[in-house]
Amino acid sequence: MVSGLLAPPSRDLSMILRALPMWSDFFCEERHIRRRSNIERSNMKKLRIVAVAIGLGLITSATQALAQGPVFHVGSDTRAMSQANCMSQAKFAIGETGLSTSFTDGLHTAGQGTDVGVLVTCLSLGARTFIEVVGSSLNSSRAEEIRNRVRTIVMGPPS
Repeated sequence: MVSGLLAPPSRDLSMILRALPMWSDFFCEERHIRRRSNIERSNMKKLRIVAVAIGLGLITSATQALAQGPVFHVGSDTRAMSQANCMSQAKFAIGETGLSTSFTDGLHTAGQGTDVGVLVTCLSLGARTFIEVVGSSLNSSRAEEIRNRVRTIVMGPPS
């Protein structure tokens, strides 16, 4: 049988390797390389696991940071009213929505509650006034709600 001659039994292989030191060194070196490759593969697997863990940690911390940051809702338009009238309406709207006025200057009126803040900007553009209302909260729907309520009172119907 030809196939039996090509593949010697394992007992014979060890005798042949002992008899030929040169081949024995070659096979031992090859096993050493294979071992090193297995160790390197193992280290690569560990490195991949660490990289995935770090990535998940960063994603988780970024998600938490985003969840803790305030949300802003902005609405703006122009109306045919004076800047003084706009500022007066802004102060009234802030009080009407249950917020307290925290500051007022020539262009801005700001109000705050326990979980929400609002800023109204009134900028004169001649016969018209640019009005911007910004609502902010950790809760997006609350920020949107307060922005819409204040905007509706300050701006009134389109003009």
